Amino acid sequence: MIDLYQFPPSLGVPNASSLCLKLETFLKIAGLDYRNHYGADLRNAPKSKMPYVVMNGKVLGDSELIIEHLLANEAKQVDAWLTQEQKAISKSFSRLCNEHLYWVLVYSRWQDDTGWAHIRQEFFKPLPGIIRPLVATVLRRKIKRDLWGQGLSRHSAKEIWQIADKDLQALSFYLADKPYMMGEQPCSVDASVFGVLANVCLSKPSTPLTQLSHNYPNLNQYCDRMMARFYE
Repeated sequence: MIDLYQFPPSLGVPNASSLCLKLETFLKIAGLDYRNHYGADLRNAPKSKMPYVVMNGKVLGDSELIIEHLLANEAKQVDAWLTQEQKAISKSFSRLCNEHLYWVLVYSRWQDDTGWAHIRQEFFKPLPGIIRPLVATVLRRKIKRDLWGQGLSRHSAKEIWQIADKDLQALSFYLADKPYMMGEQPCSVDASVFGVLANVCLSKPSTPLTQLSHNYPNLNQYCDRMMARFYE
């Protein structure tokens, strides 16, 4: 049994953190037994971030490192049927989602004023009203610094949406009419792709990024397919 520590469901998706959703989806694809522990206490997180797991008496952090560990041990079957070429393509799309489109998602929620209005209302509800505005402001300022350091927010909003559109276009083109990214069954890349796309396509309320995804019906259908198979 794996103990999974992550943020609770929010914004109409199983997890508003694409990295948490990626890891839980991988566990479901692999058919591994796990228990959910919802919360935001990072004191026990080995890398001071969510998600992390406790398995076989060990605490493991970072969604990508956890998945790599599982692929090498308890979940070898998930990608065993892929060719070396497919594994290379899978790694590239995982990187696109986890290291690139991920940051556009962060921008759409924490810096874009439309997205921030929803995040401010939803994410900070559990906090006492007297400190809620202060915590929200401090955290938003930190994430905006992260976006500047990463480089994305140095672009104009128009340029950022163009960047996002290219990412969505690449995912849509490669997925085409396949049920899953690599074919007839899901594998590890689907965990990464769904983790981000569910938050782009299905998250409520709609944001400019969500509206952009409507140009790619097969991506929305893919998210619906993954939701129906693993979360309903």
